Formats: sequence, C-alpha cells, structure tokens
Amino acid sequence: MVTVVMALLFALEGVILTITAIATGVKHSDFPDVRVGYHVRNAMESKEKWEDSNETAGLVSGTFAVIFFAASILVYWERIDPYKSIVLFFILSVIAIGSVLIVPAYFLKKSVQVRKKAKKIIRNILIMVFVAAAVWIVWLY
Repeated sequence: MVTVVMALLFALEGVILTITAIATGVKHSDFPDVRVGYHVRNAMESKEKWEDSNETAGLVSGTFAVIFFAASILVYWERIDPYKSIVLFFILSVIAIGSVLIVPAYFLKKSVQVRKKAKKIIRNILIMVFVAAAVWIVWLY
C-alpha cells in the first residue's frame, strides 16, 4: 500500500511539473503582459529574454516531469523500500524545483548565443531522458 501511495506521489509531482512546463513553455503571456510565465526581474526586461526564460523553464520542467513519471513506475514495479522512495522523492523534488528556478535565471545573464545553445542542449537532454525512460519501461514490461 505504501508503495502505491509513493508511486502516486511521484506521478502527482510529474503532473505538476507537466502543467508548469506547459504554462511556462507554451502558454505563457505575450511580453508586455507578464501575468503567466517565468517571473524574474531580468526575464521581464525584454520580449527576447521573456521568451527565452519561459522556454528554458518549460524545457527544464518537462525534463523533470519525465523523470518523475519514470520514477513513479520504478517505485511501483520494483517495489522499492518506502524509506528509500521517500528519500528519492525529496532529493528529486529539491533538484527539480531548484533547477526550474535557477537554470533559466542563470542563462538570462548570458549572451543570446549561449542561451540558444543552452536551450538546444536542454532540449536534447529532454529527448534523451524521454527515450531512456521509454526503453526502460519497455524493458521492464
């Protein structure tokens, strides 16, 4: 029973991060209206920075959403010890939340070329994590 609850907790965090990824990466407000999106003073300086920071925050959130969904399946199928799964949940949560908040703000201070390269790298990491999770789930099944 505890395993099912922990798996659902991981899945819930994955859903929250998916909603965050959609809200920041896809559905954020257009520049002068900054009601919905990644709110950092530097991001709200120009349209380019607003778009870059929201896209980066969406990619980072999406990457961690995939990781949390994969961890949910891992916890459920492998029947991981409840204490280990709780520790894993809190460690992943701290890393995910910290990354979603810090990574876009960090790249806002860099040049346009560095931001474009960073988005490309983060997008490739998201694809690799998704493919690895899919292969792993197929292998477990």
